[in-house]
Order: sequence, then C-alpha cells, then structure tokens
Amino acid sequence: MNFLFISSILGQTIGGTETLIARMSKWLSGHGHQVTLLANTVGNYREIFPPELRIIVAGDELFEYCYWRKSKTRLRRLQITKPDVIKSFDLVASWISSVIALRMEPSPKVMFGNYNPGIFPKSRNPLRQCSRRLLLRNLMLGYKDESILCMSTEQIADLQRHCGTHRKVRFWPLPVSEPDNGGSPRKPQWGRLVSIGRLDPMKSYNLHMINIVGRLRAEGYPVSWTVYGDGELRDAMKSRIDELGLNDDVQLMGQIAYSKIAEALRDAFLFVGMGTAVVEAALCGVPGIVALAYGDTDATYGPLYRFTFGNVGERMTQPPTSTIEGEIRRMLRLSESEYQQEVFVTARCAQRYETEAGMREFVALARRAAAPKPRRALYYLYYLYSSLRRVLKKAPVGASPDFYGRRERQD
Repeated sequence: MNFLFISSILGQTIGGTETLIARMSKWLSGHGHQVTLLANTVGNYREIFPPELRIIVAGDELFEYCYWRKSKTRLRRLQITKPDVIKSFDLVASWISSVIALRMEPSPKVMFGNYNPGIFPKSRNPLRQCSRRLLLRNLMLGYKDESILCMSTEQIADLQRHCGTHRKVRFWPLPVSEPDNGGSPRKPQWGRLVSIGRLDPMKSYNLHMINIVGRLRAEGYPVSWTVYGDGELRDAMKSRIDELGLNDDVQLMGQIAYSKIAEALRDAFLFVGMGTAVVEAALCGVPGIVALAYGDTDATYGPLYRFTFGNVGERMTQPPTSTIEGEIRRMLRLSESEYQQEVFVTARCAQRYETEAGMREFVALARRAAAPKPRRALYYLYYLYSSLRRVLKKAPVGASPDFYGRRERQD
C-alpha cells in the first residue's frame, strides 16, 4: 500500500511522535509499502528516518491545507502519488487529512491515531474551546470507527464519555523497538536515575524530580539524576537546581542522538519518565517509574506493569496509588535478587509493545479503514472562524497556534 503520513506537531528535537513515525516508516518500507511524510518541520533528527521515506517539509504552509479552497492548488504542488491511506498523528493533521482525501478522486482511506491524553477541550475560553470542538466534530462526523486508533483503553473510555458508547474505535498500542545496544552488557550503578524526553509542560515530573533528589540526598541516599532532552522547562529546571545546590547531582545533558539511547541507559539503576521512552528503557533492562502526564504532583501508579496495556502515562479510573519519590525509595531498598526480579517483570511487560506484531495489526487495520465523509460545512465554518480570529487577534493567515489550542504531545 501507499501511505501518506501527516503531522503538524513535530518539533526541532526528537520525541515520541518522531520516533513512532520513524519506526512505522521503517517497518512499512521494509515490507514493500511506500510511505511519504508531510510535516510542519523535521528538526535535527532526519537520521532516524529510513532512506526510503520521502519527506515533505511544509513549514507553516502546512496549515494552509486546512482551507478547503486553497488545498486544491497546494495539493497539485506536492506532486505525490495518490495514497491508499492517509494517516494523521494529531487532531490538526486529522483535519488536513480529511481535506486532502476529499480533494482526491476517488478519496483514499483516512486514519487518525490518538497519542495524547485528554484531546477533549477543558478550557473555559469560548474561542479556544470552539476551535478544539471544531476539530473534534470533523473527526467524529467524518471518520468512521474503524479509522480511529487509540493507544489505550483510557483514551477509548474518554472518547465514549464525550461521544457516546456506540463509538467502537480501535485499540492500537504503541509499537516500540528495543534500542540497539551493540551487544554490551548492562552495569547498573546503584542510585543512578535517568530520564529521556522532551522537557515540555506535559512532563512536569521533571520539576518534581529535582526536589525529590534534594530530599533523598539530604537523607543520605547518594542518588544522582541525569536528564537527556531539551525544551521550555529547561530554564526553570536549571534555576531550581542552582537554588538547591544540586549542580553536582543533577545533570541536564541536552539532546541525545537516538542511536545513543542504549549507551545512556547502560549504567542506569532506574528510569523515570513516560511514553515510548519508558518502554524502550524497560526493553534495555532498566526498570522504570511511569510519570503521569501534566502531573501537579509526583503522583504515580508505579512501574509499567501496574498500568493497563497501552497506557504509558495516563491517569486510570482509580486515583494514583503511589508517588515517584516513594517508588524510588522502594527500589533503593531492594536486594540484588529483588532488583533483578523487577528488571525481569518490567521487561516482560514491555515486550507486549513489540513492533512486529503491532505493525502487522496496523496494516490489517489500514485495510479495513474507510474514506472520510464529506463535511464541507465544517470547512466553511473554519474559514469564517479563522477570519474572525485574524480580525480579533491580528494573527497571520494559516499557522496561528491560537486556533488549535495547546499542541499537546505524548513523548
């Protein structure tokens, strides 16, 4: 099959969405499928994508495809072979996918993958809430159930609460591969904590962790924490590290090449994080504590095996049962045999996310997906709404983040 991937949320640094697209593209290309990526940007991580992947970087012009009238002309400029399936990785991309699909004859199938917790609007701001509802209405009315993928049962339950239990969308957990470690054995260093991921508001556990390290060291635990990644929380983290005098104990290492992840985890005693990274760490033999997305505290359910399959950092029905600090203390008190048992159980849980089985299921789901239903009235509403936004906010045409609300990530 010929796939067109669309994402409007790729960043300048590598994250979960970027690595997900890379894994999917590599597997599909290796099994005889063609893949093209249409994205707002591709940062300094092109090397993670397979050479067979055709990449079209549209920049802010990507958002021009939201306009029904402009999309036809811009689509001609792309000069792409009509895809069999258009796969979107975020809400804005799902809108763009439906516009592009309906501009082609016959319309290709569309698929939307939900990789973010809480896609339904929570803001009381009428304009921001309206924008998100417009995107969701297009998704719910234009996409059939077999074209909507959710990575966790919690996301499915959330969707059914808002849209009705009659919606039977598809469960498809993240496919994750073990980072290549070059065959080198692990040598975990007791008390060495490691985190890998983008430093954005979704991952507020990074701020809590600095205080946790400070308290543990004050009690005599010689722990250290190494953080790989970059983002808007970096300055706040650096200030807090300086304030607590933890410059020798907490290291902000900046971005890390994907090929170096296994090496960075080689001597890690414990991983703290969420999303793809916590599964990858487990596959490398590093037990981990799964942090919760947008956490106001360091509350958690604990290791990966306490979460439902597919959930790598979302709140479940019951309230959190532990804290990150409490789980670190528990791990530090384990005997050698108990620690090895933790490694074994966590790795066995992570193996359920194995890429081969997940991608075979994805292809089967893609074959059963459907073309979008025409909802041109929504596209005209978008034009009116965005015109109003430009008048009120004096925003440029196309790429106003205000229209889309917060661009949430699950990295």
